Amino acid sequence: MTKKYEDGLIFEDGDIIRLKVEFTGRPKPVITWYHENQLLASGDRLEIENLADCTILKVAQANRSDRGEYSVKLQSGLGEDSASFLVTVASKHPAMLFNQLDQIF
Repeated sequence: MTKKYEDGLIFEDGDIIRLKVEFTGRPKPVITWYHENQLLASGDRLEIENLADCTILKVAQANRSDRGEYSVKLQSGLGEDSASFLVTVASKHPAMLFNQLDQIF
């Protein structure tokens, strides 16, 4: 399993954050996803898909509150492994924000 994306991943506001981790192992491991060490579960904008050889986390309509470290832990009776991702969510149109601020001031 990939251990860490050192340079991080950059998404824009409104994008779908899609994190995929491939693994091998029998029996199939118990898979848990975290964002900033908080347990994640499917619902609202989050979808977790656990397949036979990979796990995929999708976060719809990314926004700045979605930035930070995502991690996944795989555990079975034979051991455990983990991977983490540093995610940045950037504004799609930073120039538009400055134009709006100029109009206010």
